[in-house]
Amino acid sequence: MTPARAYAALWATLGLTLVGCSSELSFGRLFDAGGASPDDAGQAVVPDASAAFSCSQRGPLFDLSDGAPGACGAGSRGFHYAACACEELVSMSTTFVDGFDSQVGAYAAGQHSGALATNRGLYLERAEIGGSVLIAGELGTPLTGDLSIGGNLHDQGPLQGPYAVRVEGNAEVGGDVRVAALRVAGSFALADDAALEVTAGAPAVVRTTVDIPPACSCSPLLDLATLIDAASRDNDNAAIGLDPENGLKVFDAEREVELPCGRYYVGDIYAARALTVRVTGRVALYVQHGIVVENTAAFTVVLENAAELDLFVAQGIAASGPVSIGSPGTPTRARLHFGATDSLNFRAPTLLATSLYAPRSELVAQGGFELFGAALLRRIASGALTLHYDRALARDPCSAARCTTSKDCADGLRCDGARCLP
Repeated sequence: MTPARAYAALWATLGLTLVGCSSELSFGRLFDAGGASPDDAGQAVVPDASAAFSCSQRGPLFDLSDGAPGACGAGSRGFHYAACACEELVSMSTTFVDGFDSQVGAYAAGQHSGALATNRGLYLERAEIGGSVLIAGELGTPLTGDLSIGGNLHDQGPLQGPYAVRVEGNAEVGGDVRVAALRVAGSFALADDAALEVTAGAPAVVRTTVDIPPACSCSPLLDLATLIDAASRDNDNAAIGLDPENGLKVFDAEREVELPCGRYYVGDIYAARALTVRVTGRVALYVQHGIVVENTAAFTVVLENAAELDLFVAQGIAASGPVSIGSPGTPTRARLHFGATDSLNFRAPTLLATSLYAPRSELVAQGGFELFGAALLRRIASGALTLHYDRALARDPCSAARCTTSKDCADGLRCDGARCLP
């Protein structure tokens, strides 16, 4: 199958419609809500959220992970990729990934790092990735535009398309390589039986066995339904007069709601007009169902001063209006958790400065999606995709050890900003 046909076939599988050279993403739930991620296994943990919460607490309520091996090895907590997808990662427009460290300073353009990983396939139109790229599945990387990788390329499947590929680190590919141009600054390993066809001339290659293990784990680590149900009975709503039924719903007029330190529960978040939630302390917000933002509205979450937010949503989000959550300078202060297989649909411009933990959800973004932080998702199907990875989210205690070169790091990691990262 040619890359173009494979690309179209994937979009058909995802329930998306290609129109000429552009695309129209279907809006609504893409997949059967009863379906489970292929690696959904084991029992999700239900910690005692109320016992863990205090106003003086800093950092996440729960120690979650994208499943990637960090500097501490397998099982280490934290987010090690700008985006980790347990199934396909698809972008039908420009993809840009870079990184920064919010513990050191604010985001500034031009910093390298920020890796992508997918357990099945990576489908990109035009992409500039500051860090490494890992594709564990045999679908590989069908290209419809040039690909630039600032780190390493680990690709179990084919790398195909009449475009240029540039890899500043090492590359290993397990399938056929058929591209217009290929530059690999480091070593280039290719599977023994894989074809190599490069129009502009191929780099030196080492034939070997290529085995890329999955990077992302979508076995949910939290039982959100149970957590949210418990919060419906034990919360701080009464202290601020927050109505659990209509406290975060807006119908006819714009509204601003202030949330001081506490644990709050609502059935839904619904905005038919602009809704702003101003967080002024340590807040855990539990949503029994989902979030809806009409095209006549916007949904904004502002974190004042040193405020922190853990937002737990049992279902998904359907946003026809713009969404903005968190502070781009400090993504570690906001955490979003989605529990169901409902899609996270964004039709308008979206800016998230958070860690996004949605191991059973699909991200569908049409209006331009920008993330400061990191994300773990089941699938990603996006238009323009801009990711600024916050290295502070790689919470391995041993990653604090300084590295000078990638030789100081474990296999599969590289020295990035004096820390070992994918």
